[in-house]
Amino acid sequence: MAGLLVGGLVTLLRRRIDAPLEEGALSLLTPFAAFLLAQSLKCSGVVAVLVSALVLTYVGPTVIRARSRLQAHAFWDIATFLINGSLWVFVGVQIPGAIDHIAGEDGGLPRATVLALAVTGVVIATRIAWVQATTVLGHTVDRVLKKPTRHVGFRQRCVTSWAGFRGAVSLAAALAVPMTTNSGAPFPDRNLIIFVVSVVILVTVLVQGTSLPTVVRWARMPEDVAHANELQLARTRSAQAALDALPTVADELGVAPDLVKHLEKEYEERAVLVMADGADSATSDLAERNDLVRRVRLGVLQHQRQAVTTLRNQNLIDDIVLRELQAAMDLEEVQLLDPADAE
Repeated sequence: MAGLLVGGLVTLLRRRIDAPLEEGALSLLTPFAAFLLAQSLKCSGVVAVLVSALVLTYVGPTVIRARSRLQAHAFWDIATFLINGSLWVFVGVQIPGAIDHIAGEDGGLPRATVLALAVTGVVIATRIAWVQATTVLGHTVDRVLKKPTRHVGFRQRCVTSWAGFRGAVSLAAALAVPMTTNSGAPFPDRNLIIFVVSVVILVTVLVQGTSLPTVVRWARMPEDVAHANELQLARTRSAQAALDALPTVADELGVAPDLVKHLEKEYEERAVLVMADGADSATSDLAERNDLVRRVRLGVLQHQRQAVTTLRNQNLIDDIVLRELQAAMDLEEVQLLDPADAE
């Protein structure tokens, strides 16, 4: 309930805000608000954060503006990278002290290592058992609902089972264990918990992570065409929607007929490229021409950058003007880059 409430309130706010900085700050505060509200209601803060994220993910395409979305994606890419890295740094700070405390207890480090390896085995075995059980359950549900059974071979299930190595979430859960209890006494076995979780993560990442490519090759995984098919469907529908909407939008804005024809030709060429399979020579020629135009524009952009930078170096324009022009040219360059180059 807390997650739904926070997600709904944030949705209402973001419908009325068109400011990338404020929306970025709001996206940063949203999980904290959901967590704290749930905690105050004696509910799970983690579940509340997840629910609020699901709400915003669903309504985001119609609520969040393009500028805010681009800036938020860039921010969260960096933030996620830094948070993941900081967790490992924090573990590096915690582990030496944890090992020192464990070494002074009964059984010492050997006992803790055996326990950590045993937990690792249980984690891996549980993952394998869960994948097998859910597959059987899925087949049972399909039969009850009289749906076509989604067949997943044994080798494919092995890949899914072996890909379950632990990471930042497990690490964060271990580090979230408090230092002391409510009475002020040290939390029992906190150092052991951190040590065990760290070993589980290291073993699964190093052993499962490095051997996963071998398992994938052994499984002879079939090519996954679902993503490509969905991408093609979305591009085709959006291209057709653009062609259908162009006359109406042009009429509303009072666009001159010659400009409308120019736009129609441009959108028709895009639609042909999107909808074609690349087999016919006409489509291939059009694709080659557009690629050549794209590369020419990228080359011209570099000269534009040099010209503007030279003006700044000669003190004919200031840095504010330079940044404004750079922002426009950066957007144009990102649009011209191939998707693989832009990532």
